Amino acid sequence: MEREIKFRGKRVDNKEWIEGHYYFNGRCHWIVNNDKFRNEHYEVIPETVGQFTELRDMKGTDVYEGDLFVPRYNEFRPMEVRYFKGKYNISAYMLDECEVIGNVHDGI
Repeated sequence: MEREIKFRGKRVDNKEWIEGHYYFNGRCHWIVNNDKFRNEHYEVIPETVGQFTELRDMKGTDVYEGDLFVPRYNEFRPMEVRYFKGKYNISAYMLDECEVIGNVHDGI
């Protein structure tokens, strides 16, 4: 199975999330939104860029670095998805019981 590599970041112009391919041109950070009908690129706020984990939560929502998730019964504080020492601090098993509720950068 081919790995799905994509990123998400908040657009500089309107602060909305955009997902696609990420690149840095030496000055600005960009997300390129490649779909079947258009190829658009948007400058994004660098600190908001997060990579797709290739995992989805219990509702099928894509999980990215920086997302906040809670167990189904909300017994714990929200936890942030982080990449550390070559792996994410979540697993597919955990996500069967968890829901993404936002992102640490939603206030930006």
